[in-house]
Amino acid sequence: MNDISPEPKFIADHMLGSLSRWLRMLGYDCRYEKEFSDEEILKVSQDENRVILTRDRELAARGDSLFIDSTALDEQLIAVTKDYRLRFHPENMRCSLCNGRLIEIEPEQVPAEIPQRSKENATSFWKCEGCKKIYWDGTHWHGILQRFKRLKLAEDDQ
Repeated sequence: MNDISPEPKFIADHMLGSLSRWLRMLGYDCRYEKEFSDEEILKVSQDENRVILTRDRELAARGDSLFIDSTALDEQLIAVTKDYRLRFHPENMRCSLCNGRLIEIEPEQVPAEIPQRSKENATSFWKCEGCKKIYWDGTHWHGILQRFKRLKLAEDDQ
């Protein structure tokens, strides 16, 4: 992974945890703290120049925000990606858990606790700079990529 950061950066309210994880996988910086109050979200938004993603109309009216009307993940992704012209940035993928940057690692750097079958079948491995979680391009990853393609957020050759 490199240090290119697509803009904008986001902060999601407590009702949009799944959306925040998918935006991270798409390659966008999206903070999510389930316990944040509206005031904390507004402060982080201002301090870090982040767009607020919220299902709360009152919060949406108070800052640089996008009100997300739908409860369906695909519709939420479409709303954000359409409004901000977002596309899949594989070079900027972030950890779905902590929002840390993912760094590509060599297969020999993969820890022993990763299933042997995954080590043998995967062609790419990444490690989160923050929480150290290991990711690889297995069946789960291919399902994620298929969703991006179905929503027209990724090219067919990715």
